[in-house]
Amino acid sequence: MTLGKVLPHGVVRRCVLVSMVSLAALAAGGPASGGPLGTKSVQVLGLCSGGGQLCNDIPAFAYHVGGNGGLRMAKFVSNGPAACSAVRIHFLVEGTEVAVTGFVGPGDDTGPISLGFIGPGGHTIGVQAEGEVGGCNVGNLISWTGLVAVWKHP
Repeated sequence: MTLGKVLPHGVVRRCVLVSMVSLAALAAGGPASGGPLGTKSVQVLGLCSGGGQLCNDIPAFAYHVGGNGGLRMAKFVSNGPAACSAVRIHFLVEGTEVAVTGFVGPGDDTGPISLGFIGPGGHTIGVQAEGEVGGCNVGNLISWTGLVAVWKHP
């Protein structure tokens, strides 16, 4: 089954256009920086194809923890043209969910969220979005984008 059979033609065209613009913006922008000392900031984009609100595309990035490890914080800022409805973010470390945010609308941020204690060494941080009906979301999250920042809790 294709999206064209599930969604009205105008919605599919709009979602494809939003996805293409978002990919171009992501390619042009690259990773961003800012936040507390030692913050790693990464622009993430999900293109969902599984139907429903929980996106099956889970962007991930490498994150190194030095010393003895410690408490890590994260924040998500919804941005870009693919952010046309509210989403909440599921943070995963090594594929295991460690935190879920509340819903944030386009241009909003989650505020600091604890990822808990992360031991020393290299890790993979995954970011999965869950949509909410509104904006261009008519029951299926098609795409989403935003900036994720991760840092050591003082």
